[in-house]
Amino acid sequence: MFPLNLALNLPEWYRLERETEKTVGRLTNLKELDYYLRNPDEYIRRLALIRLSELKPRDCENILREILDDHSENNDNKELAAWVLKATALKWNMEVFINDRYLTKFTGTENLSDINKITCGELQPSLRFNFSSNKVCSQIPASEDTVNYERDIVLDSGFSFGQWLSSIKNSMLISLKSLLLKFLMLNKKN
Repeated sequence: MFPLNLALNLPEWYRLERETEKTVGRLTNLKELDYYLRNPDEYIRRLALIRLSELKPRDCENILREILDDHSENNDNKELAAWVLKATALKWNMEVFINDRYLTKFTGTENLSDINKITCGELQPSLRFNFSSNKVCSQIPASEDTVNYERDIVLDSGFSFGQWLSSIKNSMLISLKSLLLKFLMLNKKN
């Protein structure tokens, strides 16, 4: 797969993650996975969630609720936890009485490949700043020291502006329908 010299020069985090993936793949119950689900490294927690999705134990609801309620957890892990919860509930014919925006995205019948997003990006993008305040347009290449990459400034909050707008739109439509019905009823009476 890899040339021998390339395999020896892999970064430490990658080798640790690969070894953890092998270890997590051998675990067979929730009690064994609990340590990895509570690990401070988000990628190790993700590996444990993927293994949990394969096992679908009946008693995993509490740990998945904790992940969904954790404000410091990243969105990808929360989505994966919500999908695992829905898939487990579907397997065991259980009802899930949690109201969470992540749970509404899934039915539990999706495949892991649909949930597990892989994104590839350019390692060092060629950024240029364009100052067009005067007629002569100057371009300054950005150096790595002065650029804040997207991963450095991403803010994660539980508030979804899109969901809020959607709920406002739906409530306005319901109000308009009821007003229209009242207006039609008044016109029929007159």
